[in-house]
Amino acid sequence: MDTKKIKSLFYIAAIVVMTILIAVSCKKKSTQASAFQIVDEPISTNETPEPVQTNEDINKPVLPIDNKANMDQFNGLYFESKAYELNNNFKFTAKVGIGDSGYEKGVAYIQFEDGCKFYQGFQVGDYNGIYNLLYSGSRNGLDYVKAKARFTEEGYLYVKFENYSWEIEYALAEEGADSNPSEVLKPDKTITINKNAGPKQYAGNYFESITYKNDDGSEFKYTIEIKNHSDGRSTVLIFSGYENGKQFSKQYNFPGFIAGRGDNFYNYNEGGSGMLNNGISASDTVKVRFYNDTNGTWADLKPANYNFTIKLALKNK
Repeated sequence: MDTKKIKSLFYIAAIVVMTILIAVSCKKKSTQASAFQIVDEPISTNETPEPVQTNEDINKPVLPIDNKANMDQFNGLYFESKAYELNNNFKFTAKVGIGDSGYEKGVAYIQFEDGCKFYQGFQVGDYNGIYNLLYSGSRNGLDYVKAKARFTEEGYLYVKFENYSWEIEYALAEEGADSNPSEVLKPDKTITINKNAGPKQYAGNYFESITYKNDDGSEFKYTIEIKNHSDGRSTVLIFSGYENGKQFSKQYNFPGFIAGRGDNFYNYNEGGSGMLNNGISASDTVKVRFYNDTNGTWADLKPANYNFTIKLALKNK
């Protein structure tokens, strides 16, 4: 066989092999679309992501309490009760402070809406936010009044006075920010109080309370005015306000004065007798106390038929 025939056979064989290879390659499946991955470009925004609330945040107490600490850990906190239907939806208040003089210096106390300060007694059981309190004066006809205060991490204060049949619930609040009354009561001036002078030293002065609301939504203020009696010898107190759906104005007579007592109650004794009377009914009496603080002159008035003491500020009439 010559060379030309050999080359022809070689070319034919090469062509056959190439044809077979191409045919086999075409039978293979094409790549599926699912085999590709689409990568999204990150989108840039100016939004601040919301903070993730952890269990620690959820369980964080409103009022942290050191179970081994005294009541002074709550110094400066102010609490307010719900409205009680005890004469025109009255609210009780409580503020924690620390004594600054005498035997009470450095001792924590709670001052209530009538100005009375109940000091921590350092008795057994004063822990876990529970404290025994004592008021060394006379309050609502009772001497040396005891109470028990209980603070909770939820921001509540519970107080049980020994002469009250129920426990009062208070909640943490901003002092002077109550919705009704909304104003902060402050005296307009200060007068000198002389413990060796009689009630005539207050003659000509006028005091008024914060604003109260009647059941019909109308507003009013309690007021007292001190005047010299027409007989020229005695002094009277004019108490005005709103009670049982009607406005009233009553006159009460100061009893005889005992010089040097210094408490400005003008009581013959702490048992309750010697209160200001109206000369008509033996049960219709009031008890009044005048005192000064850094804001000015105040008067606390406790009518015998009221379950609370009215706080009034000296005003320019």
